[in-house]
Amino acid sequence: MLLIGAILMVSCAKKESVKPAPIANFTMNPPTGRAPVTITFTNTSQNATSYSWDFGGLLTSTDANPVIAFSGGGILTVTLTAKGDGGTTIISKTITIQNPYTKVKIKKITITAMPFTTPSGAGWDVTSGPDVYMKILSPNPNNTTLITGGVFNDVLQSSLPIAWNVTPLLQVPTLNEFYYVNLYDSDSPPIDPDDNMGFVGFRMDNYMTGAGAFPAQITLTQNGITAILDLQWEE
Repeated sequence: MLLIGAILMVSCAKKESVKPAPIANFTMNPPTGRAPVTITFTNTSQNATSYSWDFGGLLTSTDANPVIAFSGGGILTVTLTAKGDGGTTIISKTITIQNPYTKVKIKKITITAMPFTTPSGAGWDVTSGPDVYMKILSPNPNNTTLITGGVFNDVLQSSLPIAWNVTPLLQVPTLNEFYYVNLYDSDSPPIDPDDNMGFVGFRMDNYMTGAGAFPAQITLTQNGITAILDLQWEE
């Protein structure tokens, strides 16, 4: 009799380990800003190996930690898609970018330094300090007067600083042209006609980009004159 032995073979399949799903997250620095502004997005996701960013449909990136420059304003939805062996996770956050400033007004002009002698080395006034007044002039070649400040009589070094409040505020007509703060010595003709003591030039679009964009105050130095302008920026 033929004995047939049946051998039962049990196959034990080794279970594969389950990969954890990604946990998507990020931070923004700064968390808001006024255009133009550059914002750093720091990825704090876990269990992810690749990333895809969408910045409100304006820009995209696959960098882990993108640095994005925003030139316009709005409320934007930033979406991060994090992928890993355990799947895909998406997270969205909103960021508010304020509209860029398009206007600037001058509130105050302060003089902290000025020449007390003429280019020839003589004093502006033979008996005392100069009687100083100020004008803001439009760009070359016209140099029309935009405002005129009142006279400070007999100004000495110890008299500085001197300042003029601008009422109403002067809106700078064009941001990409040079304007000028001019100082004059005012004496009564025919003893001495008005003397131009010098100027400092400024161009407002020089202060609209970079880390120090849209300052509340700027300091100008030229021709021995130092002028501080207090500003008010507006959309």
